[in-house]
Amino acid sequence: MEISSSLARPASAFASGVEGFQRATQRAEEASEQIAQAGTTKPEQDLVKPLVELKQAEQQAGASAKVIETADKVLGSLLDVRA
Repeated sequence: MEISSSLARPASAFASGVEGFQRATQRAEEASEQIAQAGTTKPEQDLVKPLVELKQAEQQAGASAKVIETADKVLGSLLDVRA
């Protein structure tokens, strides 16, 4: 097994996790804005969809955090093997 090519995989997984977390943050912000608007400017707006979106963003952020954590552990293990 070649170490240099193996190091690229955790870095790629780390980047994917960060990207997923950023998307989750953006999704949560959009849903939060819709919820806030429903309380002020659009009281007749249905809150079910933005609340579901907010919960999905929470789940996506949690999954992305796990990806980042796992990539970090794998990279640490690979560096320990190389040392």
